[in-house]
Amino acid sequence: MPQLGLVLWTLMIRAYDCLTLSGEALELFRTMRGVNVMLGMVAVAIVVSACDLLGDMGFTKTMHYFIEKSRIEVDALVSSILINTYGE
Repeated sequence: MPQLGLVLWTLMIRAYDCLTLSGEALELFRTMRGVNVMLGMVAVAIVVSACDLLGDMGFTKTMHYFIEKSRIEVDALVSSILINTYGE
């Protein structure tokens, strides 16, 4: 799977998320990062949303740190999800 591009990785993560398989979506994201695929904003939004659905505060914090470290521009959706997750 390492040869898959960002779009295909993101689509697979989104498919798991749509099927309410958030745990699998996060696992696929970890695999994606393990093969050094560049991260896009859409993938970030999906993964942060999956963290919120799972109530996985540890991975949410990891994602938040990663976003800040990578200097990825955060859109309103990701900001709202992070605020919602931290607020719970």
